[in-house]
Amino acid sequence: MNYTLLSTEILTAVIGLTVLVAGLILPERGKKVAGTLAFLLMLVVLAVAASHFTDQEIFFDGVYLADAYGSFFKVLFLIAGILVMLMGRQYINKFTEKTTEFYALIILATLGMMVMACAGDLITIYIGLELMTVTFYILTAYLLNDGPSAEAGLKYLILGAISSAVLLFGMSLVFAMTGTTVIRDMAAQFTAQPAMIAGIVLMMAGFAFKISAVPFHMWAPDIYQGAPTPVTTYLAVASKAAGFAALVRVFMVAFPLDQFNWSLALAVLAALTIVVGNLVALVQTNVKRLLAYSSIAQAGYILVGLVAANVYGLKGVLFYALLYVFSNTGAFAVATAVE
Repeated sequence: MNYTLLSTEILTAVIGLTVLVAGLILPERGKKVAGTLAFLLMLVVLAVAASHFTDQEIFFDGVYLADAYGSFFKVLFLIAGILVMLMGRQYINKFTEKTTEFYALIILATLGMMVMACAGDLITIYIGLELMTVTFYILTAYLLNDGPSAEAGLKYLILGAISSAVLLFGMSLVFAMTGTTVIRDMAAQFTAQPAMIAGIVLMMAGFAFKISAVPFHMWAPDIYQGAPTPVTTYLAVASKAAGFAALVRVFMVAFPLDQFNWSLALAVLAALTIVVGNLVALVQTNVKRLLAYSSIAQAGYILVGLVAANVYGLKGVLFYALLYVFSNTGAFAVATAVE
């Protein structure tokens, strides 16, 4: 096995811990250099990820995958993280004592997203998901003396834990019916039994929460409004892209459409998400809530590509995700500058 293809994830983990330790060992000096250090090291990781873009390898009997699909999302997450660090530099410096921890948590959240995008196994997806969401729980409530931020953190913790439990329960039902958690092996063991369908529906609901699809979107506006704006930016763009990365891989590979038509349920979710997201956005008076409902609507548009369930739909998902990251980061950058 070519373990150098795991260098992107390993470097990201080391950098996240390095920035965190730098803040502990050199509290004063660390605060001044944390942003620059994190930015430069993330650029190095981005270069490494780009150099392995087309390389392919299957690790640990399909538990973890290195392929162009995962590499695309890894590069996307790194670019989003670097942009958030750049656009939020002035905002983040206001945290004073907690600056280095903020950058470390952003980097570790990026690592969780990478694991989700490259996971070939349901348990690995869940581990990546928890690494990402736990860091976002902390980041959302980062403004300790700010009521809306603390409220947003608590809401996200409660609702995120519930959605993770629903997703994990769905995964357990799918495992019970197929006898495996490896995504590529599930299709051969697929049987359209009630327990299997229930597992797919529960997994669909869990992922729908992570991408804030209607009717699982109610957490997004409050949390986007209360969280620090750089956190809202990363939560809206990269976190959602990570949810789609895992959702597309699982449903396109593991669940054959000819045995269970899951695309119909996703089509209904996509339609509801587009209509509700755009209509409710019209009456918003808070910019961050407006962008929250806009991002909800965008999730519906991306879902349409998955509904197609073919190579053209997959290309549409990837292309739209790329545009979405840059356009939404730009919109939130303006909101950060104004704030």
